[in-house]
Amino acid sequence: MHIISYDSALKTILDHTRALEPEEKPFAGCCRQVAAEDICSRIDVPGWLSSARDGFPSDPEDIRDASPNAPRY
Repeated sequence: MHIISYDSALKTILDHTRALEPEEKPFAGCCRQVAAEDICSRIDVPGWLSSARDGFPSDPEDIRDASPNAPRY
């Protein structure tokens, strides 16, 4: 196995790749692609208060003895 330095590996990658030109396309056409920058909505989604799926997953064993007077974190 031949190990090369980080700088050498980075140079090799940059020498053999190029940046893609910016493009705009419909959201539905972006399957299996990655955005180069954050995408922020101009509106709240959903547009109403919804807690049906808010919260944190937990292991039932971690909260077995939890109660309002004795919360488990």
